[in-house]
Amino acid sequence: MLRSTSIARTLLMSIAAPGGIVSAMRQTFQAPPAQKQLPTAQLLRHAFLLAEANNVQDYRSQILSTFGTVVKMDSTKKVVKLSGQGRGSAEWFTSIGNEYSQIVTFVLTCEESAQKLLPMCRGVMDRFRLANQPVPKILYIDRGCCRAKGPTALETMFQEWFDGGMVVCLDIFHWIHRFDAAIRTDAHSKYAMFKSALAGAVLAYNRTDLELLIEAVRAKDPDTFRSVSEQDVVRLYVTRDQLQHHVRMVTLGAQQTFRLIHLAIEELKGPAGLDQSGVSLFKTPGPHCAARPYQVYLISGIARWNCDRSSDAVFGGKGRHHRTYSAPLIHRLNTRCQQLFGETVEENFRAPAEVDSNELLGLEYLFSQSTGESGPFSLEDIIYDVQMRR
Repeated sequence: MLRSTSIARTLLMSIAAPGGIVSAMRQTFQAPPAQKQLPTAQLLRHAFLLAEANNVQDYRSQILSTFGTVVKMDSTKKVVKLSGQGRGSAEWFTSIGNEYSQIVTFVLTCEESAQKLLPMCRGVMDRFRLANQPVPKILYIDRGCCRAKGPTALETMFQEWFDGGMVVCLDIFHWIHRFDAAIRTDAHSKYAMFKSALAGAVLAYNRTDLELLIEAVRAKDPDTFRSVSEQDVVRLYVTRDQLQHHVRMVTLGAQQTFRLIHLAIEELKGPAGLDQSGVSLFKTPGPHCAARPYQVYLISGIARWNCDRSSDAVFGGKGRHHRTYSAPLIHRLNTRCQQLFGETVEENFRAPAEVDSNELLGLEYLFSQSTGESGPFSLEDIIYDVQMRR
């Protein structure tokens, strides 16, 4: 703004210079009008809303004219942010898309259940039938594709399409996402590598489409690309957008996918799956433990934890001079050293209070709820638990 104002003032000064026609006629200039305040974002948003409100019926017709042969149903909470009178009335945004990533239909519901989604399913099936559109071949979903017995909820909701031969499949993205249950954290440096390996184990580029794309690239300059291998053509001269637009993806098959995923997991279980700090990509499940050893580990660990936190509470973390957790031992040493030498071994030690309490801790509380017996359970037979683990 200041730059354009400066240019305008410079032009006026050049024609108003002494000896010019403007100066001879003693022409005066009026100051430009004051700059108007720009409309605020709220005003622009309000104007946009009023203008788009007139187009809602047209947009609605466009959406209701969208169909597909391969559809995908998914739900999310991320876009449901209602305020005012609608606040708290909607929790889920559920949509059905087609093979071109277009939205066929969408609804907001208070919960993700078959009862709430059944009217949406009936509406979209009626629309397909009235428009003489064929039944979709495949419906991809995020869960609920398999059944142990009887029809699934989706089979009930899309009964008409199921009778027409539609097949329900688990969406590949959600299937790959389920492997995150075994991942320590998605911030791990090898997480992206693992996800890429999973995708490569499931999907591959259609060979025929890829060869046609390579031929098209080489046809642009036959002399230059004559000596370039197919791998280098794809790596150096084919963009990701071209691959997505011109080359279809195909699945490798269950056996091949299983083999490749098994190889990827076994490889990343070793040193290849460690980050710079030596932390593994995968979670390491701990061993199971019998009840009595578990109670010992639990009480011992918490007592040691409290002791360490008590030591850390002293400035510099030097509350204790010796790394021992036996209160009777420290109390006995403090008492004898005080009597003999007039000083204590651990001056910050506080002896446990002599409280006769029936309070239950750990598994004692659990067992009292299931058996009705109150009090510490016996650890006499713990030796048999240790031998059994061996």
